[in-house]
Amino acid sequence: MIFITGHPYVGERHRQVFDFFNKKDDLVFILPKIWKMKDGKVITKTKTDGALKIVPAETHFFHSRYPLIRGQLKSWMPAAKKILKNMSHPGDILYSV
Repeated sequence: MIFITGHPYVGERHRQVFDFFNKKDDLVFILPKIWKMKDGKVITKTKTDGALKIVPAETHFFHSRYPLIRGQLKSWMPAAKKILKNMSHPGDILYSV
């Protein structure tokens, strides 16, 4: 399996990059449930349409303008570790943007 994680893939347009992939059953997207702007406005919510395996996860840092940490934790999903522990097997790949 290939696990793909990163805030760009919340948007459908970026997930279309994987349309060429023949074995879609081997893809698992771990994505933020929602993606916000600095003012808290929700830009987009992760849609699970059934065509791809998408596992939504909580994200607490949405931009690079936080004091002290800046963007170091941008799109960090603490639950990703648990998701990977439960779903992955030796030889699986994690692709993170």
